[in-house]
Amino acid sequence: MRINEISDPYLRDRLVLPQPPSSRKKWLLIFPITLFIVIVLLGIGGYFFPQKFGVIQSFFAKESPPEEVPIFNPVVPESYKEPSVVSTTAPLTEVPEFKEKATTTTQVNENNPAPIVQETAEVLIARAQEQLRRQRFTSPPGNNAYETSQQLAKIAPQQAQEIVDTMTHWYLEQGQKYLRDQDRLLQPEQRNAFEMYQRAQEVAPEHPQVKEGIDKIVRECRRLALDYQKAGKLAQGLAVVEKGLKLKPQDQDLLQLKEQLENRE
Repeated sequence: MRINEISDPYLRDRLVLPQPPSSRKKWLLIFPITLFIVIVLLGIGGYFFPQKFGVIQSFFAKESPPEEVPIFNPVVPESYKEPSVVSTTAPLTEVPEFKEKATTTTQVNENNPAPIVQETAEVLIARAQEQLRRQRFTSPPGNNAYETSQQLAKIAPQQAQEIVDTMTHWYLEQGQKYLRDQDRLLQPEQRNAFEMYQRAQEVAPEHPQVKEGIDKIVRECRRLALDYQKAGKLAQGLAVVEKGLKLKPQDQDLLQLKEQLENRE
């Protein structure tokens, strides 16, 4: 309702009618209140709806690059630097690696182990037979009948003994033949009576015929050495005595003759 202007000047000066607020003052009052309400609403929304509110924040916020961490590289004066030491041993934290030796295992059927043993014996027997055929009795090392017989003795002792007997018989036969020939007692090299009985002694030292043959060789060596002594060939006689002592080191007759020859030189 519009109020008419008062016509009485006295009343008009004394009476002050309230004026309606201007629009500027109105907005000055509304804006702070509105801003406060918006801030409160945003705070409530950020508290109860952080994920949705984060989208709004990411839209207004600018991501700042991460700060670089400065590298700490102190400068040590030369006077404080320790001399470098070259270690000749492994660090204490290192544990030496130990490698186990490779071992071969053979699976044996507990119910029927015989076929596996028999197969191994057959292989060794065949190898020994081939070595005997080629007269590889005690040489070369690692490929001879005597070493094969020693391996075979662990699983088939009877067959191993047969191989040793075959070699012994051959040595005895050759040695007896050379003994009958007086010129082949010590000569020629590797094909003489001394050589055959020495090999027989290596493979069968307790064989009766081997021991008997060695006694014959020792007696012949003593006889030949005495002949050299009578002829004044003391060095040759001493060499023959040394040969006999290789077969029978404790033979008293040879030891006594050796002493005589050494004293006369």
